[in-house]
Amino acid sequence: MVMQHQQVANRVDIVKERLSFLVQYLRNPKEVGALLPSGSPLANIMTREIDTRNAPVLELGPGTGSFTRAILARGIKPQDLTMVETNSEFCSLLQRDFPGAHVHCMNAADISKQDLFGGRKVGAVVSGVPFLLLQPAEAKAILKAVFEVMHPDAALYQVTYGFTAPFPREVLRALDLTATHAGRTLRNAPPASCYRLKRRSASSARH
Repeated sequence: MVMQHQQVANRVDIVKERLSFLVQYLRNPKEVGALLPSGSPLANIMTREIDTRNAPVLELGPGTGSFTRAILARGIKPQDLTMVETNSEFCSLLQRDFPGAHVHCMNAADISKQDLFGGRKVGAVVSGVPFLLLQPAEAKAILKAVFEVMHPDAALYQVTYGFTAPFPREVLRALDLTATHAGRTLRNAPPASCYRLKRRSASSARH
């Protein structure tokens, strides 16, 4: 009986999360970028290369926390996780649901302007930012700021619902970055892919 009540409660939480996500999408589709939060198969792909050695971890555009839960399940401590979200409603939900983690309601392009990581370099970035909906200048500003706070060998893992990397080619060239496909799942609404973004010089140094 207790298990049945817990299962019902979990289903209710999922429905609430999806409704919250949908409401925010309808209010600002460019900011949210998707109708529904990502499912666990996609979250697993996005975080499968992350472990405790990558701390601290940065998450961009966490929304209602689908990827956040997967990051923490990889062994990352809440205090080693920083989330940057522009939607104030999502920020409030994240602060409630993930006590101990650092939630900042701000534009990701401003990350390098302040010390969010206690002087440490970020070991991995998980991104739900809808780069396909951004202008090249916006995408460049975000990626430039994020890679300034990352360890030289660190990777950014980006979700996309398209069939190619969602970053403008001219931006990748200007910032000396390279994107490689890191996985795809059909078990998501809609089907989605993960791309791994790294500094080209760091990738070349290992070959």
